[in-house]
Amino acid sequence: ELTKVAIFDNPDLQQALFPEKEKYLKKKKTINRHKKGPHPISMDEIEDEENKKNVTRCREYRCKKKSGDLEKMFELESLEENNNQLKQEEQVMKDKIKRLKDKYINLISEGRIIIC
Repeated sequence: ELTKVAIFDNPDLQQALFPEKEKYLKKKKTINRHKKGPHPISMDEIEDEENKKNVTRCREYRCKKKSGDLEKMFELESLEENNNQLKQEEQVMKDKIKRLKDKYINLISEGRIIIC
């Protein structure tokens, strides 16, 4: 790293040799977005009665929707577990059928079983 030993009369030459750190290390601007959403207003702050009814109805609807979504997620997980278990049972049955077919063909080829 270079250090300043002298001051140059020409500002362009000084800037070219010793650029300020802030200029070549540009910082990215961060965008401040509301990540948690707006904060709910308490019912005491709402003055209009009709607006209060709408707010309570909307809040109840949102709670019901969240609980419904959770129930659907639990149902989906249980169905996936059941599906995986059924696939394993299917594979076991296919293996048994394959072994039985192989044994049957082997017995026929050896002459132990006669087909009429």
